[in-house]
Amino acid sequence: MSRRSARSLDAAAIESARVLTNAVASCAVSGGVLAALEYPRTAEELARRCAFHPGKIAAVRSVLEILRAEGLVEGGAEGGGPATYRAAAGSGGAFARYPGRPQAVEAWLPPGHDERIWRSQRAFLGADLDFLKRSGDHLTFDASTVSIWQVNLENPLYDFGRLFAVRALAAPGRRYLDLASGLGLGTRQLAQFSEWDCRITSVDKSADFVAVARRQALPPTTRVDHVVRDLNTGLPPLPPASIDGVLFVGAFHYIRDKAALLGQIRRALRPGGRLAVGHCFVRGGRPDEAANDYMFSITADPSWIVTMRELRRALDAAGFEVVDELHRGSQFSIVVERPERLP
Repeated sequence: MSRRSARSLDAAAIESARVLTNAVASCAVSGGVLAALEYPRTAEELARRCAFHPGKIAAVRSVLEILRAEGLVEGGAEGGGPATYRAAAGSGGAFARYPGRPQAVEAWLPPGHDERIWRSQRAFLGADLDFLKRSGDHLTFDASTVSIWQVNLENPLYDFGRLFAVRALAAPGRRYLDLASGLGLGTRQLAQFSEWDCRITSVDKSADFVAVARRQALPPTTRVDHVVRDLNTGLPPLPPASIDGVLFVGAFHYIRDKAALLGQIRRALRPGGRLAVGHCFVRGGRPDEAANDYMFSITADPSWIVTMRELRRALDAAGFEVVDELHRGSQFSIVVERPERLP
């Protein structure tokens, strides 16, 4: 098996999540969470005890779930009542630091990248969990966070999934829609891999991110129309059956009414046109779910996360047929097609 295969991608994603959750757990231990959980407490009670900001309860709950996954706390919801947590018997505040780079991570990430993940998350949270004590401090999609997102979006683990989606769209078309286009990396790759001169409508709600995307170097034969728009308000106006391929990477979980948007996408696609939904976080009991839940808890934007079965049902109900799929831990990529037959 190649060191860079779909299977090793999945393993590396899960191992990278272990690095992140281990860093979060280390902050929680040094920040006194285990000491505060000598007696059972809810997330709200823990927040008051540790002077965490009331607006950070979602993040506090995610930290507690990470501690539970690490075996440092016990508890959860019982009998329909509020979830309570307590330091695990015998933990004594002990913490085992992430032991080092396994082969799965080495195949995908540059040397030392796992250490950078660990240290950057420690710096973000603060050794005493300062992030949880401050108000109005979240991971956002604006000029202040461009460098943070750039590192994440150019990560080889992420780039592989985006290229999987791009290659599924590029060969058969020349008219594309790049949804939640962010910093323009997917738009650039569509232009590079397209076999034809192409036109791309690139849509993102962040004016700051769109400004960065406008500076992407593209082939001279590519025309890009940049649109600032929140996809929760729907697609920009498009003629029916005017698009060959729709790239939607890394943001489907932020869509409130998924059925309505999928219906609009299907109408915009020509018969035989494809939709690639990439890096969609779905629930299904994968080992890296706690890490993804934590990342969503520190992001300012609300999310509406579904299971893989619910995603498949939504795509089927919208009239799409599955072409290909790729797993990367609990982030799922799927390519579907609008059938050639008439609706």
